[in-house]
Amino acid sequence: MVEIPVHHQRGAADVPVSQGSGDGPSELADERALRRRLEEWLAVPSPGRGPALLCIDCDRFKHLCEDLSPDLQERIARKVGRRLERYTSGAGDLARTGSDRFLLAVGPLEQPTGAFRLAGAIVQDFAKPVSVGKIDVHLSVSVGVALFPEDGIDTDALRAAAESATWEAKREGGNTYARPESTRHD
Repeated sequence: MVEIPVHHQRGAADVPVSQGSGDGPSELADERALRRRLEEWLAVPSPGRGPALLCIDCDRFKHLCEDLSPDLQERIARKVGRRLERYTSGAGDLARTGSDRFLLAVGPLEQPTGAFRLAGAIVQDFAKPVSVGKIDVHLSVSVGVALFPEDGIDTDALRAAAESATWEAKREGGNTYARPESTRHD
């Protein structure tokens, strides 16, 4: 039995765990593919609409998982990635950039409300636990939102802005989203 603070055990029949369940990191776009897609969107601006780059970081992931095996930590991170993939809906790319960090490029969206709605939906989605086998992991996420052209006119500037905004969200206690320059939008 695994005892984990803020996690609880589930019945074995609740969530079967199978190998090859489609939650491998190879199914996510790599950072180069995400960059290419974002550059395509940047090359064709549309008035009132534009791409956004979201940086999503799991709050307290390392602390929550410190007593878990590296294999189980990886399985949890893959489940997070699978959940985030739902937000690409054919109009975006998701890349895993760290153990518990992801970049989501989407666009073109109605600016800025489309990006804020998306970020809010992601934060809300993580109110539900991530289930791996018999374990429910209660995570929250901090999401940094960078908009083209306000926060950057190229992929590097947008990434820097999205990462900076993620730290703004974390400084506010996590479980929220933010824009660069300490601007929080709920």
